[in-house]
Amino acid sequence: MAYGEYGWAFELLVKGFEQRIQAYLTEDRIKSKIREQATYSDEFYEAMLSTAAGRKHFVSMMTYWSVGQGIAVSLRNWVEELIAELVVHPNRKGAFGKAIAQAYTLKELKRYEYMAAPDAIATAGETETEHSQNRTWDVQVRSELLERANTITKNLVQRHQNRQLAVWEMARWHRADVQHQELFTAAVDIHGEGYVKQRLICNLLVLEQPPEGKVYGFRFASPRMSAERDLADEKRNLLLLYGWLRQEKPFRLSSDAVEVRWAHLFSRPVSPSQEWFFHEKEVMQTNEFWEFVGVPYEVVGCALKAAGQSLGKRTVKLLRKMAFTRVVRELGEYRGLNFTGIRPYAERP
Repeated sequence: MAYGEYGWAFELLVKGFEQRIQAYLTEDRIKSKIREQATYSDEFYEAMLSTAAGRKHFVSMMTYWSVGQGIAVSLRNWVEELIAELVVHPNRKGAFGKAIAQAYTLKELKRYEYMAAPDAIATAGETETEHSQNRTWDVQVRSELLERANTITKNLVQRHQNRQLAVWEMARWHRADVQHQELFTAAVDIHGEGYVKQRLICNLLVLEQPPEGKVYGFRFASPRMSAERDLADEKRNLLLLYGWLRQEKPFRLSSDAVEVRWAHLFSRPVSPSQEWFFHEKEVMQTNEFWEFVGVPYEVVGCALKAAGQSLGKRTVKLLRKMAFTRVVRELGEYRGLNFTGIRPYAERP
């Protein structure tokens, strides 16, 4: 693929992934994984696989699996961090076209990095000082706002359980603009009393430069999610996130000044229940999301493949340096394990 104008993005992504791989895949971590497998291995896996291939191969295989699983979990955080870097990069030419003031990942929000100064989340990207007080990511939302979000979610669940409804009624309860207008009214009501602490999830918070710029809150979609309770929780989270951003951004008054999206990082089929709970205006499809980022998804995929080559080379180099089979043998001998075959359970230390 000729990266052309996206060469900067490819280099940023490959470098970012490789740096994170090097930081994660260390000799100490590999030894820790081997020690875990040699000491706490699953009895069922061990009984079958170590008999079939020998215990050394069993420990080796399970160690590779454990390392791979750890990287897979970390990769989602790495992708979030690098997306944020892409969004604020000066070379970005997103089709949405607005200059970005700040972008925060979920990790940064949990660490309260938006609280570098008092009222930072309210004043981020603004020239005025706004009304809110210093707060943690377990945010304070207006009581009425919470009540309305709960009511909308409850009604959606009831209608999901009984889908034999008039078309106009389903359409009204599905319309995101109707739901958001209710939340906006509660969020900016100067007569509202009382706040409640609520935990929100936002994988990427992007604030464009005012006065025309918008505030975007992205919750990255889980396409396989289908359980009603899980979908209801996600819907409620989107509603509260929208309402809280409206509460914290009262000077951005246009109807589309705040957008909260259930965003698909890559294309996969979704369950019918997801289509029920999330209105099309709340969903950002894969192409639209990467258009917002300003980098085609194909560039991201190529960067992941390039970083994967680096991962393979580093893994082989590290294991050779550690004399992998010797480490496995020493750890096995430490436990009194017999690598020539499985010892009876009663004889184990």
